[in-house]
Amino acid sequence: MTAAQLLVGIILGFAAQAAILLGMAAARVRRELSASRDRAARLAPIPMRVLRKTPETADGSVCSFLLAPVEQSAPAFLPGQYLTIHARPDGEGAPVQRCYSLSNAPGEGFLRISVKRVAGGRVSPWLHDRVAAGDVLDVGAPAGAFHLADDETPVVLVSGGIGITPMMAMLEYLHATHPARRVVFLHGCRNGREFAFATRLRELAASHPSLRLHRWFSAPEGADVQGRDYDHAGRMDARSVAACLPTGLADVFLCGPGAMMQDLVAALRAAGVPEPRIHFEAFGPASVPAIAGAGVSEGAPRTVEFGRSGKRAVLKPGASMLELAESVGARITAVCRAGTCGNCQTRILSGTVGYGTPPTFAPAPGSCLPCVCKPTSDLVLDA
Repeated sequence: MTAAQLLVGIILGFAAQAAILLGMAAARVRRELSASRDRAARLAPIPMRVLRKTPETADGSVCSFLLAPVEQSAPAFLPGQYLTIHARPDGEGAPVQRCYSLSNAPGEGFLRISVKRVAGGRVSPWLHDRVAAGDVLDVGAPAGAFHLADDETPVVLVSGGIGITPMMAMLEYLHATHPARRVVFLHGCRNGREFAFATRLRELAASHPSLRLHRWFSAPEGADVQGRDYDHAGRMDARSVAACLPTGLADVFLCGPGAMMQDLVAALRAAGVPEPRIHFEAFGPASVPAIAGAGVSEGAPRTVEFGRSGKRAVLKPGASMLELAESVGARITAVCRAGTCGNCQTRILSGTVGYGTPPTFAPAPGSCLPCVCKPTSDLVLDA
């Protein structure tokens, strides 16, 4: 072989390697574009008409909205999933997004959300006071990994306050399709005036022989009768819940205030309930992050740089990376703030992150969910 032939061979070898690398890079770009298009399609709102508006509590603090798409049939969903409402309370500007759990069983031809009025909130007062039957809302498709498995494993449904909404969807589904499946339903609220779905729960308990119902009132009123309206006075605590667990294997679903969920998840783990059998859902920065991050060592403060914004800040142990981004003006879209919806998914340019418990929305490789992840090194994000 001459020197010229050897040189040509080397050049061809380098060219082949370059072609392979370029092909791999192009394939990665195509995958990322496809994932981006799929995510955009999934998050695109669907116009839905309000069919009916129904109060669910005696004090009017919770109201249900029955929704149906304007131009298509109701999308399928799993009991426990949620909808994202794209609201414009001020009538203009960018929509404000809020997630609300579905509270009806699948297959009924409509979607129902049950919304608690939040004092000082932007969206819930608008829904309660200004949205009426016949109005059209922009609504994201059903989503979420918090839902029942379609088997016969006994189920424990634990809720506090408005956390009852996904549990009602699960219970209605089980009543209609798995009447023999053992269900323990535990719910805590202040009193009968604030108890959503109280009448329906009594009806289900009377007609579902496999259902055990336990209700706690932390501040019962004079009209509340123990044994009829509620079963236990005081707060639903970890010891009470542990005493109601069935023997043997069971799936436990929890939804409620962050402090309650932290206590109950810790108690379930201490009681030996396997981690894959503990399922929890909450919307808000005070809820899931404290649980999901529990298994990640906080370590030392980390420097987080937001590449597109040109911002840099130090994240202290225990702080939220999403809130840090918001405090310095880095733009990251967020809805659930609990690792569920995937809206805040952000590409990692350098560094690593961890999760104590995998979030319900699995981020794409090379990306993270700033609402719940914790940096395990200094970090640069594409935000």
